[in-house]
Amino acid sequence: MRNELISVVITNHNYGRFLSQTIESIFAQVDVTTEVIVVDNGSTDNSREIIESFGDRVKCIFQGDVGQARGRNAGISNSAGSLIAFLDADDYWEPNKLSSELELVSDATQFVYCGIRQFDSSSGNTVRILVPRFIGDCKEAFVDFPNLAIIPAGESCSLVTRALIEKVGVFDTRLSGATGRDFFRRCSVATQFAAVPDPLVHYRLHDSNFSKSSKAVMDDTELSYKYLFEDPSWIFAQPLKRKCSRILQWSFFKTNVRDRKFKHALINMGKIVKSL
Repeated sequence: MRNELISVVITNHNYGRFLSQTIESIFAQVDVTTEVIVVDNGSTDNSREIIESFGDRVKCIFQGDVGQARGRNAGISNSAGSLIAFLDADDYWEPNKLSSELELVSDATQFVYCGIRQFDSSSGNTVRILVPRFIGDCKEAFVDFPNLAIIPAGESCSLVTRALIEKVGVFDTRLSGATGRDFFRRCSVATQFAAVPDPLVHYRLHDSNFSKSSKAVMDDTELSYKYLFEDPSWIFAQPLKRKCSRILQWSFFKTNVRDRKFKHALINMGKIVKSL
């Protein structure tokens, strides 16, 4: 058993109905030492009552509704561990999630993630299992596959070293829905990725996460790629800029056609033509 302290940062906004199960899944982790930090972003439900019911077992940070990126950054700033994991307030973990990932952490591999199980919140039924696809040197994956979630379930399935965060920076607060993608791609320049294939994260599908605006997510993803190609560390990706844009816009086009948002689809097609 490795003795490093793992700081687990939970960001929450009005997910009091899920929060107890989420926090308990951290306390149930085996063969690791953890601290639990819950950052509440201006909840108006019973979240505060739930968080405070855990007493001094949980470090609480209450702030306004300033977004998930600022919430995670606040958690990082108030953490003490040499490793940091993130968990969304509506997800929960298998008991061996952290210990399985910790085995793969090394000087060369400072980012580890795992598979996920997506499940319907109402029935509890499994919707699908997502298995990690990208390991090793993953930086080119972010420009070769901009239409894919390189890290399925994003932050909830990842474990990173504090040293890596100090090297690449925290979450970019200029972004919202694409903050995870942007953070992961910055990590990919500085370290190898490793993955546990097992679905150790239970990712809850419910009305609140279904309601996110597709256009807002697409706009934010497009902005994250603007930042990618402006990043001096990503000069190697410049020859792939047009191809990356075509793949991204084609993905947006298909989504907008599916959602019958034809005006937006035409804009996507215009950007595809421009990138030829």
